[in-house]
Amino acid sequence: MQQPFSSKRFLRLLAFAFAVICGATALVNYAVDPYGMFATPRVAGFNARKPAAGERVRVAKPYLVSAAVAHTVIAGNSRVEMGIDPQSACWRDNDRPVFNMGIPGVSFESQTEYARHALLETGARQVLFGVDLLDFLVDTTRATPAADAEISDAELRLNLAAARASALRVFALRTEDRLKGLFSLEALGDSLYTLSQQGDANASDRRADGFNPARDYVPIIRSEGQDVLFKQKNRSVAAMFALAELGLVPADATTSSPLQALEDFLAWAAAHDVTPLLFINAYHADYLGLIALSDKWPLFEQWKRDVLAMAQRHGVALWDFSRVDDYSSEVLPAEAGRGKTLKWFWEPAHYRRELGERMLAVMRGSDCVADAVPLPGVLLDPGHIDAYLAQEHEAITAYLAGHPERARALSNLLQQAR
Repeated sequence: MQQPFSSKRFLRLLAFAFAVICGATALVNYAVDPYGMFATPRVAGFNARKPAAGERVRVAKPYLVSAAVAHTVIAGNSRVEMGIDPQSACWRDNDRPVFNMGIPGVSFESQTEYARHALLETGARQVLFGVDLLDFLVDTTRATPAADAEISDAELRLNLAAARASALRVFALRTEDRLKGLFSLEALGDSLYTLSQQGDANASDRRADGFNPARDYVPIIRSEGQDVLFKQKNRSVAAMFALAELGLVPADATTSSPLQALEDFLAWAAAHDVTPLLFINAYHADYLGLIALSDKWPLFEQWKRDVLAMAQRHGVALWDFSRVDDYSSEVLPAEAGRGKTLKWFWEPAHYRRELGERMLAVMRGSDCVADAVPLPGVLLDPGHIDAYLAQEHEAITAYLAGHPERARALSNLLQQAR
């Protein structure tokens, strides 16, 4: 007679099946490493591209840089993340290896925290920090917000958390991150997605050195044209610059949180034997035009003065690539045609690595660029800043006057946003 199926046997089989499923899930997730959290070796055709990592940058990059070796760190926002390539031939030998710690969509204060984390984790002694006007603008009608005494989960992943949070809380969050990366169904789905995208040369990616190749722009340009990217970004930028209350300092203060964060970072760098180099990111003339037409150009000039004065106090160089020149005034996408990709810009706020290459050539004193086209950028000098800013104001005024249809289109965007 057949023995009845006991409940104990069923539970043992269920537990065994559960353990097998969990083990298999963890094995797949570790082998594929969809977010780059575990520093699993990247194998071409298997897990080299990380299309799911773009949605987990703030979680994954602190772990990614912990496994990296770097002599130089690139810091800033999404512009440097997709514009300054750690593998560029324009780096000097003593700059390499380089890690790109650019983080999209975070405040400037957070950018400095991620930069410190990368420098501490790698032991790098150089940092190239890209700065942006928008990251420094604040609401001048509001009082300075009180500092949040409670450390955030994002901060707990950073090296500096040890000074502000209990070791147990830091350990708990980092353990939770790793467990989710190994055992969650979401991570498994992203692993399967990663495997399926290895044959797509234009899949989104975050390389092991932190760089975003921005390949996912290519299919959009091919199918809809690059003008779509320009229009979308111009609308969002216009919405920001249309705000009348934007300024550099809150009503009740003499400085702002972003400016203070930069001051603190430069002081920290000096105390830790780190050599910083600051640069103002490149913008397309559309972006510069929106600054001018929104009456924010005087703020732009004052911001450059403030950052330059701070850089001078700390003995740090400041390069300016936010100029009207042959690069920023590149032919507009509507004129380039559907499927045509501009050489220097993805859209008005994000430059391509090709322009980043030339920015590096200037900042690192490299002869890596062979053609005769003048290189971008100016090393700002307090002794000549007044004449320089006057020249740049004349340049954007002349550009808008020479492109009346473009000026009208940008003005219309600002009117719609107000």
